Amino acid sequence: MKDSNGNIVFDTALWQKAKNILKNIDNGLYSNSPNVQYYILRGYDRDGLATYTCGRGTNHVEGGVHQNIVCRFGSYNAAPRFAVNLIRDYCLHHNLKVGTFNRTGQQYTGSYDVWTLNRLVRLRDQTRDNFLPDSRPASWVNSNDYEQSSESFGILPLSVVTQTQLGMLEFQQDYAVKEKIRHLRLAYLQKTRVAILPVHTSQERALFTLLIQEKTGMFTSETQPNWIALACTWSQHCDGKTIFYKLPEHLKTYYKAWVELRHEKNAIEQNRTAYNELRSYLIPDPSSIPSIPVAARVSIADSLDKSKATHAASDSDVNEAKKATSLAERPAPADLVIVQSVQAAG
Repeated sequence: MKDSNGNIVFDTALWQKAKNILKNIDNGLYSNSPNVQYYILRGYDRDGLATYTCGRGTNHVEGGVHQNIVCRFGSYNAAPRFAVNLIRDYCLHHNLKVGTFNRTGQQYTGSYDVWTLNRLVRLRDQTRDNFLPDSRPASWVNSNDYEQSSESFGILPLSVVTQTQLGMLEFQQDYAVKEKIRHLRLAYLQKTRVAILPVHTSQERALFTLLIQEKTGMFTSETQPNWIALACTWSQHCDGKTIFYKLPEHLKTYYKAWVELRHEKNAIEQNRTAYNELRSYLIPDPSSIPSIPVAARVSIADSLDKSKATHAASDSDVNEAKKATSLAERPAPADLVIVQSVQAAG
């Protein structure tokens, strides 16, 4: 079976995905895990009905974390360091709010400056003998008294095993400074010779097209290529200025977008005749559009003279009107009044 573009609907890759789903079902990955509580009682509403928090699926993560992160970034076009700081700030606020609510059922209303709180608690512990038991401040657990977590937040370094597998070299400060590579800070945090980024430059898009068009390349078979091997080949062309390291997921994601764009262009070419006909109806022929006469160009001096003449004529008309009004309002002579009275009497 083929689609409208002539591609096989159920190709080898899709059959492999279907087999993987059946394998996951057989392994119990889509079933409820034993001894795991998916619904947690949170309280009761005003009608006495119980309210629960559901731990199934990813809805809780999407609305409770991912959407909040999007709102936290807002319209920032954040650089890597700024993005890491925003994420760390969000993690601190989120952990205090959610952790307090999960443990106590109450909203967190304290300060988010935990470092200052830890110092105050340390001073309180050192001077506790000087306070009465009832006058001691509220309890706060000093996290500095416990072993620090080994977890990392932010941009993580790529393991040496993965670097070797993908043909990447380790970070070198001398090389970065000498070659003046871009995104030096990001490469330093990732511990790679150049930064690892998605496909985003014109040179990278051109390189990807060349790899696809190779007659003996990895895209010649009907199945998708070996993305790890492709990433290893890609690493041989990276210079840290226009072309950067790629993970297999980066190449796979861009390949999907590239295929969709090709299908769009193919669909346009297949319907080029109808497209041109519709376009001809929407865009009129320039020769059929009537010309609009353009006023003659007038210099600034001529324009000023014309304006002065117009104002002078206007002032003259106003003066004539004032004279006519003044004559009409002037009283008539006495002999004219007598003649008019005699005529009226006769």
